[in-house]
Amino acid sequence: MIEETSYDTEGSLAGCLRDEATLQFIINEVNEMQDPFEKAACFMYKTATRHPFVQGNKRIAFAIAHSLLMIAGWVVIVDGDTLYNFGLAVARDEMTQGEIKAWFLNNVKKREGYYH
Repeated sequence: MIEETSYDTEGSLAGCLRDEATLQFIINEVNEMQDPFEKAACFMYKTATRHPFVQGNKRIAFAIAHSLLMIAGWVVIVDGDTLYNFGLAVARDEMTQGEIKAWFLNNVKKREGYYH
């Protein structure tokens, strides 16, 4: 799901890996967890605050966190402003991992047609 990319012709660095060891540490920690909400919260918090990518850490953090929840049959339902403010609060270290988990729990619904 996560790939290292190269510079594009316009010099954009979005999506480029800055610190592979940090990313691998985060992935290993998440892989040890069973609860999808804990996994999502851990990936969101650690990626948004430790910046393993050159740019796009908040976007990548949420995309992967949301993917982890979707795999488990959940979908996050919030408006753009709410999501933006959530991402900023996480990146500014204004939320604990437990608070992030609670945020996800309060902002999801079961995916239709998902039977697990």
